[in-house]
Amino acid sequence: MRAPVTGGAARCRRTALAVAVASLLSFCAGCWGARDIDMRSFVLMLGVDARAAAVRVSAQVAVNERMAREAGGGAEVRDTFRVIHSDAGGVAEALNLLQDSSPLQMYLGHLKVVVLGEEYAKGPGVREIVDSLVRDPEVRGQVLVACARGSAEDLVRASVKGERLPASYVERLINTGQEFGHAPASRLAQFSAQLDTPGAGAVAPVLVLSGDTIDVGGAWVFKGDTAVGEIGHDDLHDLALVSGARSVGTYSVPSPRGRGVLYALLRSPRSRVSVRNTGDRVRIEVRISAEAEVVEDSGHLPGEVVGQSRLGANVEEIGRELSRKVETRVAGLIGKMQREYGVDIFGFVRHSGGLKFEPGRWDELFRTAEVSVKADVRLRKFGMGAA
Repeated sequence: MRAPVTGGAARCRRTALAVAVASLLSFCAGCWGARDIDMRSFVLMLGVDARAAAVRVSAQVAVNERMAREAGGGAEVRDTFRVIHSDAGGVAEALNLLQDSSPLQMYLGHLKVVVLGEEYAKGPGVREIVDSLVRDPEVRGQVLVACARGSAEDLVRASVKGERLPASYVERLINTGQEFGHAPASRLAQFSAQLDTPGAGAVAPVLVLSGDTIDVGGAWVFKGDTAVGEIGHDDLHDLALVSGARSVGTYSVPSPRGRGVLYALLRSPRSRVSVRNTGDRVRIEVRISAEAEVVEDSGHLPGEVVGQSRLGANVEEIGRELSRKVETRVAGLIGKMQREYGVDIFGFVRHSGGLKFEPGRWDELFRTAEVSVKADVRLRKFGMGAA
């Protein structure tokens, strides 16, 4: 028969058990390598430029104590970030050397934008920086990739009037542009996949610095990992019709009033792509549907008594005119990519799985492909001033 446990012995056992549990919890906490937030240097934007035989990496870093002091609002926005840079023979080494210019541990977990300088993007190629960032466990795949017209360092150092952190402004600028068809999708994970897909061409928005403002000024087209050409805003709208966006900008057709021009904003585009063999050539068929909203009709004169809506009486004809305009413009952009750059920025190669061709030959097939574009644009809204 077990002897009864006395009160003193029971207390000793409970104490020993509590110490053991506390020790176990401390070992399981996983916080041995933790660092306080004020011991980290948060990199928000990176710029990469070619420098003779070297590479310069510039980093926009948040000033933690300044951000905390001015977080209440109402104070003058100043000195909320600083810029450091390093030069080296390669990107990985330059990224590592940035730590020499910071008293705090560099942290890339909050990186928002990577800007590629013009000379760097058009010269040695961008695969090295993309590969370095993709391999870094701190860097998110949602980081935006953009190009600079000129120096990336100038953009990283630029202040934007009224903005506490320029990197956040650039992030919003590109994200909004992507949503409304004014900038191409250019997230790091997607950009890297495009570079690694034979036959696919990557596209990145071009940022233009003017005084204390930063704008999107079109996009650069990459063949392999080198920028080979540029497309403008209208081209980006046409690209968005194929790749998708919330809205894709305005398209103009003659006003049904017999004078002036009618402008319509295209929304909710949807596309279907098929790629097939036709003898010794490839045929690419693109089918696009979208909704249109009239935003301006210059044929409607002020004070004019219209009576019954002329637009309402010509809905189907306006839709047909817009459809023809879309077909012409999208086919023109595809033709431009075929003739001038030989780059498939539309992702048609993803629809070529049923074809039999040698690996790496899609560039050649795309150049000579027969392209057919059909559009169905339906007019949904006239706008109060356009009736």
